Amino acid sequence: MRFTSEGGLAVRVFNNTGVTLLKGYVVKADSANDDAVVLTATSDPDPIGIVYEDIDTASWGWVVILGIADGYLDNAGAVTREQWVGVSTANAGQMTASGIPTGTGDHFRECGHTLRARGAGSTDLVRMIIHFN
Repeated sequence: MRFTSEGGLAVRVFNNTGVTLLKGYVVKADSANDDAVVLTATSDPDPIGIVYEDIDTASWGWVVILGIADGYLDNAGAVTREQWVGVSTANAGQMTASGIPTGTGDHFRECGHTLRARGAGSTDLVRMIIHFN
């Protein structure tokens, strides 16, 4: 384990997916390999962390599991502070920001809340405080 300079708690994991895991994408435990992670599927109820830095295939890397992280949102529109963030219903490995949803399934998709705003049309990573249910 280690603390990131942004204020997150990160754990070391292995990428056995065959592709590079990109910074800011959300992952879950790999059911086929020990100590490994894979990208979440759309609407996945099992997120466990956000990739801290790109992780090359067949390599070890860091995933933030709690605290502050920069995440990739599939929202093209403006993002405001304190928005709910959860696993995307449209894009694997990505998250979406919205008002707080009311469905039970959404509770398990939750990854955290935004700490910074982002302008409309931007695809920059968004600073968030993460916690997983």
